[in-house]
Amino acid sequence: MTAFSDVCDGCCPTFMIAQTEIDILMALRWHLNVATPFFWLGCYTNLLNPYYDPVDLNAISDRAIALLDLALHTTLFMKFNYSMLASAALYLVCGDSNSLFLATGYKLEDLVVVIAACRQLVLFARHIYFPSPKDEAFNKDADFDEVVRHNSAVLEALIEQVKLNRL
Repeated sequence: MTAFSDVCDGCCPTFMIAQTEIDILMALRWHLNVATPFFWLGCYTNLLNPYYDPVDLNAISDRAIALLDLALHTTLFMKFNYSMLASAALYLVCGDSNSLFLATGYKLEDLVVVIAACRQLVLFARHIYFPSPKDEAFNKDADFDEVVRHNSAVLEALIEQVKLNRL
């Protein structure tokens, strides 16, 4: 707090800053929660409740949770807004832009970058989270090439972070 007081050039003494912080916490009743992507996904699936069969919605939610879990273990996804990340996962699992807008308020064009990044994760983990042996369009060689390109991009980004002493 002394750093804040120093920045203010002495206009706000440390005890006033501390008292204001306490006042804010008391007004919030100490309810400080981070809205994680899982929180946003829960909100969005609740909004879709009247439009989907509960079993289907539960399956959609489970698959989106798996994708979010994978994304949150990948440092490159930390740059995305959590609500947008949850929206992209919901869209990739659900595939319906009308439901996406209805639940999240995001249009497809708002999420293009996040969806593209999440698609790379889907390719990378397809055999774990999204098995589809009946899918005729599933071309293993093309998907493998895409995964290799994605992995090389991830490694290049990590090497760049190491060079900049961020990792």
